[in-house]
Amino acid sequence: MSNSSNLSNQSNMCHAELVSASKIINNILKKNRRQIFFWILVFCAYFISRFINLTSIPIFTDEAIYLRWSQIMSGDLHYLYLPLTDGKPPLFMWLVAIAMKIFPVWDPLFVGRATAVLLGSLGLTGIYFTSYQLFKSKFVSGISVFFYLISPFTFFYDRFALADSLLAGIGLWSLGLGVVLVKNLKMKTAVILGVVIGLGLWTKS
Repeated sequence: MSNSSNLSNQSNMCHAELVSASKIINNILKKNRRQIFFWILVFCAYFISRFINLTSIPIFTDEAIYLRWSQIMSGDLHYLYLPLTDGKPPLFMWLVAIAMKIFPVWDPLFVGRATAVLLGSLGLTGIYFTSYQLFKSKFVSGISVFFYLISPFTFFYDRFALADSLLAGIGLWSLGLGVVLVKNLKMKTAVILGVVIGLGLWTKS
């Protein structure tokens, strides 16, 4: 009897926790409905604009080199620091190598450029975060995101298998976190900023 009562109490507690969690989620969705809808539209516009005809532009020298390094690293971990032989930090190539390992039968050019597109979303969110920290205006942040989407520079570099899209995202988040740190000195913010800047140094130097 005691075991059955304990199981019943545990199931009731789990049910109560699930109900409480669902209420919290519903409240968050209701309060942030416009913001959620905004980000759904933004990400749809971003990924559609970046993925359409992704491999239509011919591959060029730097892409070929980075993709070849990524292929070698995905096949043999002994070459994990191969890009350093040419003075190139390896973080972007590591991420492409992971993607190639997950999708080994896909076109390497598509995998490399798709990875760059996904990493470019860091810049999209980073420019919103940074502009909001500077101006405290969701309208200004929304305009910043819009210009990021239509900028020819970001449009082309987000679609190339290069480290630039990742570096731009890291740079924007570093700037935003720097603004937060200046306004409110906290060790946690300083540590996060240091980690982000460190990732930037492992991306391009």
